Formats: sequence, C-alpha cells, structure tokens
Amino acid sequence: ASPLSRAVETASLMYPGREIVCIEELREWCGQLVNSKRRTASQLKERFPFVDVSQLPENDERWDAEVLEEEASVARRGVAALQWLVKRPEDTIAVVCHGGLLAVTFDPDDHGGHSCVEAPNPCTKRFSNC
Repeated sequence: ASPLSRAVETASLMYPGREIVCIEELREWCGQLVNSKRRTASQLKERFPFVDVSQLPENDERWDAEVLEEEASVARRGVAALQWLVKRPEDTIAVVCHGGLLAVTFDPDDHGGHSCVEAPNPCTKRFSNC
C-alpha cells in the first residue's frame, strides 16, 4: 500500500486481517500539496499497528513544500513498485495506491510521453473511484 494515511486506511478497511506492507514507491505525486506529505514511519505504526512500515525511511524525505515531483519521477516510482511486486512470494496481491501514480505509470502517451514504461494495455481514459 501507499504510505499515505488515506491509502493505508482504505487497505485496512478493504482487507481486514491481511498483511499490509507500505512502500514509498506507491505514494501519490509528491511535493507542494499538503495531502501528499506522509506521516513518519513511527506515526504510521502508532496509528496502524498492524501495518509493516519496515521498508519506509522514518521521515518523509521526498516531500518538498516548494517543488512538485516531476512526472517522469512518478512514473519511475510506479515501475519500481511493479518490480518490487513481482518479487513478492504471494500469488495474489492487492495494491492500494493513487490514481495519479497509476495514470502516469500506465498511460505515458497522455502524461508527458515518457518512455520509461511499456504497458501492454495503456489506459485510454482516467479511471475513477465508484
């Protein structure tokens, strides 16, 4: 799951009793927006004691109040998350993250034309919740 509290909370509601692992690569675009800043790993663990935060740095080292993360950086994180996922031993994994990250990772033509991702079925329009 993304380490942002809203994603962790969603994962815990959708998959109660299941292992939830937070990785930095699944977070939303980072910077400028306060809602893209995450809690410290200790605060996340205190609020969600059942969540594995061992792969997170203690502090949010990515967030910058002045600079929004570049699109290519977001896409590289999305690809890194996919690479992390394929190395997991589970046969079935649910990913709880954010639409901005997914759109940039899987739809490069409509998001800056970056070439760091080759998706066999790119999204044709932005998906939404509900």
